[in-house]
Amino acid sequence: MRDKGKKPLKTGLKWLTVSGTLAAISTGGWLVYAQIINRPPEAVPVRLLKVEKDTIEIPINTSGTIELRGQQTLKAPADVTVDSIFVGVGNRVSKSQELLVLRDSETEANRNSQKAKIRQEEISLSANREKVYTATEKLKTAEQNLQDIITQRDSEKQTRLQELQVKLQKQELTLQSREQNILDKKQDLEEQQRELTTVEELDQKGFIAKTELNKQQQTVRAAEAALRESQTELNQQKLELQNLQLEAQKIEQEFQQKAQQDEEKLKTAREQKRQAEAELKEATTNVTTSTLTLQQAKITLQGIEQKLQDNIVTSPIDGVVLEVKVKAGDGVKVSEELLTLGDPSQEFVKLQLTTLDAAKIRPNQEARISVIGPQAQQYKGQVKSLSPIASTGTSNNTEGGTQTGTATVSATVQLDTPSRTLIPGGLVSVEIITQKISNIISLPIEALQREGPSAFVWVRDNQNKAKKKPVKLGLEGLTSIEIKSGLQAGEEVILPPPEPPLEEGMPLIIETETKPSKTRKKT
Repeated sequence: MRDKGKKPLKTGLKWLTVSGTLAAISTGGWLVYAQIINRPPEAVPVRLLKVEKDTIEIPINTSGTIELRGQQTLKAPADVTVDSIFVGVGNRVSKSQELLVLRDSETEANRNSQKAKIRQEEISLSANREKVYTATEKLKTAEQNLQDIITQRDSEKQTRLQELQVKLQKQELTLQSREQNILDKKQDLEEQQRELTTVEELDQKGFIAKTELNKQQQTVRAAEAALRESQTELNQQKLELQNLQLEAQKIEQEFQQKAQQDEEKLKTAREQKRQAEAELKEATTNVTTSTLTLQQAKITLQGIEQKLQDNIVTSPIDGVVLEVKVKAGDGVKVSEELLTLGDPSQEFVKLQLTTLDAAKIRPNQEARISVIGPQAQQYKGQVKSLSPIASTGTSNNTEGGTQTGTATVSATVQLDTPSRTLIPGGLVSVEIITQKISNIISLPIEALQREGPSAFVWVRDNQNKAKKKPVKLGLEGLTSIEIKSGLQAGEEVILPPPEPPLEEGMPLIIETETKPSKTRKKT
């Protein structure tokens, strides 16, 4: 019984011991956790960046080919032989200076043949002009003969007709006078008849004597007689006029008969005139044909002379010989290259831009040119021209390579000062500044923090702890960005470390200070 009572007692003591131990452990854990929670944050090592005024540029990088002003390659005008060369590579030449002479035997033979043809055409033209003169004189003689026959025949006719015409005009004037006289007589008769009527009325009433009535009746009869006499004279004058008109008709008939008698003479004269006109027309046509043929021959000769003159190759500009591609005695084909010239007083870079890059380019934009390669010397220039249209071809990309089969836009950059060292035809790197702002506050992009549409930077407060400071952004370059407001030159901002992320109030350990590069660019 005693052993049975001891066993439960030992079990209870064990449970009490375990429970106490667990309680002690739990209490210690909470104490440790509380110490960890209440421990101040560790200081974060950061670098400070001093804010300064800077310049931001947004460039386009491409490549192009160096050319001199007026650079051009002269080509053979035909299949020729190089006769003489007067210049060498590097020689300075002036405009119109002879560079080389070409020889074209076939063209020279054509010139001689054409000159002979011109001489023959000049002889033919002279002979045809003589024929025109002869035919003209012959026509004048034929026309004069015809005119003499007509004039001789018509001279008498005209004289007689003119005399008769005078008589007719005189007779017509007489008729007009007689007609007017009749009108006057009729008017006088009508007045006397009205007066008679009045007198008769007075006589019937007994107001006047019979002698007055008789006197008025005699006056009326005298007026009637005078009218009849005038009408008779008028009729006689009309008959006289008719006789004169008949005489004119007789003259016309007489001369018509005479014209029929002279018709054989006129026929012969007219035939001679027609023959002379035909001969003159033929001679004139021959002169015109000969003149045109001669003019065409001279034009052809001018073309041949010009072709031969083209064989004397002269410089179109004041410049330098860049390359001579032939030597004396060489036979060259038409359009084959002879030599290349250029004016070193101005240097250009020819570009082929993508349409995307070309949309950002404007004339007079700043450009920097350098030979492709590390630590190459840089030259300043500006965009001189930009084609308004695109063409399909090869373009230069921003890595200096080419793209084929794409639409490209031609552009030209002019160096401000000739380099005198860049090789024409050589490939160079070109950086065109599409946007540029100077003397502005800017920061490296890594110093900037964003929260949605807003931005801020980390700065340290008076207790050397991290603090947010809002800023307003402007133009963004490749490595830096414009700060339009929120910072002043001379202030310091924190370059936040990648780990751990900064939080407001974190204590800071300043490691080193860095400064931004002076120029920030973006492609």
